[in-house]
Amino acid sequence: MRAYLTVQEGPAQGEMITAEQGSMFRVGRQANADLPISDDRAMSGLHFALLCDKSRCRIRDLNSTNGTFVNGIRINLVELHDRDTIRAGNSEFQVRFDGEITTTVVDPLMYPEVQRLREKDSQKPTGNEPFAPSAQAVDPRSLEATEEYGAKAEQLANQIAADAENKPDENGDSDDAPRHDSIRIHRLNVTFEDATGERHVWLIPGQTIIIGRNQMADVTVVGDASISGMHFGLDCEKKRCRLRDLQSQNGTKLNDVGVPYATIYTGDKFVAGKTEFHVTIDGGEEAPDAPLRTWVFEDLVRRKFATFFATDVGEHYHLVDAVGIEPMPIEFLRRLARHRDVGAIVDTSSVDTKPWEAHSQRTFVCDDSHAKVFHIADIEKVVSELRDAWGKDAFAFIFPHEGQEAVISAYPEAIAKYHQEADSGDPDFGSAGDWVHWLCDHSDRIADLMPNAEAVFIQHPDPKRWRLLCETDFITRLNRLGYLPSKPSLLDEPLDGVEPE
Repeated sequence: MRAYLTVQEGPAQGEMITAEQGSMFRVGRQANADLPISDDRAMSGLHFALLCDKSRCRIRDLNSTNGTFVNGIRINLVELHDRDTIRAGNSEFQVRFDGEITTTVVDPLMYPEVQRLREKDSQKPTGNEPFAPSAQAVDPRSLEATEEYGAKAEQLANQIAADAENKPDENGDSDDAPRHDSIRIHRLNVTFEDATGERHVWLIPGQTIIIGRNQMADVTVVGDASISGMHFGLDCEKKRCRLRDLQSQNGTKLNDVGVPYATIYTGDKFVAGKTEFHVTIDGGEEAPDAPLRTWVFEDLVRRKFATFFATDVGEHYHLVDAVGIEPMPIEFLRRLARHRDVGAIVDTSSVDTKPWEAHSQRTFVCDDSHAKVFHIADIEKVVSELRDAWGKDAFAFIFPHEGQEAVISAYPEAIAKYHQEADSGDPDFGSAGDWVHWLCDHSDRIADLMPNAEAVFIQHPDPKRWRLLCETDFITRLNRLGYLPSKPSLLDEPLDGVEPE
């Protein structure tokens, strides 16, 4: 196979080089490159190489400083198609072949995740494709408060949940899960060094942590100013472990490839800021040719990003619904309540509150109601109890403004107003969702009915999801934790026959 590389933009515009079958040629700023472009100061000395054989032509980034991009996606090693565009430094190239290439030969060892994705797609019937929320940042203030959008968000979430539960792979795992039925992860181990010395982090299936520079992170990296406050998350599951960049300023590189979201294996290494992290997974697989693995945009957008849909309530508040089902609501609550005091309203008729009383700073009894209010200083102390009783819709968690934790004591009175004005003769607190809907119906009084609180967190009617009534500014906290707004009408697929705007 013969390939022609033409410079379309940059100092060497118009130049062309031919790569014959079985050859390799390199492009860079140095004189010993096969195509030297000395005047492009943004290009590395040896920036990238083309490798051509009988059936395909591949491009490899040569550890360049500014990266190599194919069709706008940063790559490590990928196979080229006819008319692909390549950008390196300030130069842009187009590749052409003798005889147009219409298919790609995918090496499963080099592209394990892309190969599985395409194999699964080829088996799906056309015309009824499930879809996932696009991870697009939108201004929550611009979201229209209509029942139509609420219905769309509900249908979207239900379709995601149904796809996750009813359409597994043959081995019962999702697209990026490890490849063998025998995989049963016991523990994820991550080691790194910071200013305090060598450190170890480990998780068991079902656990998630956030790593970054500030004290809000679960693990704080000391002495690296280039790490973002909340830089990346690690998710440990039964058959796979995953790395998620949390919109960090400098990005996260897995095996020298910048990735927003990827499965990790034993032997992988990733870099956040200037700190290098090494991965070992007890019971997991070794990384499949880790330096050669690559990720493409079509693979990333299909994954289940943590997204939410926000509807405005009055002028200063939003009702936020989880759209994706990963991670589970309790994990989200743990992240949100880390290192801060919260108030927990619990219906004693549905939940045994003795453990809550044992771990509470103070307990407040609500008159004429079975509800109790607990001042919780450490959410981790009640996680087990919360898991056992989740699904009963008997919890509401209050997030007071920083420095206003004493306001938790005012919530028995707030609950009394709810019972009195809602004309409920039932002494049970009942559905926390009903209380939040009642607050939304009195949007002009939320500041009084939910005094000095940034947000109230409750269970969604679907226990796998969560709901949050919060001040508009609180949404930035969701963004910092890796949650992205999603407007259903902006998805590629229309809902209920309504075309996207």
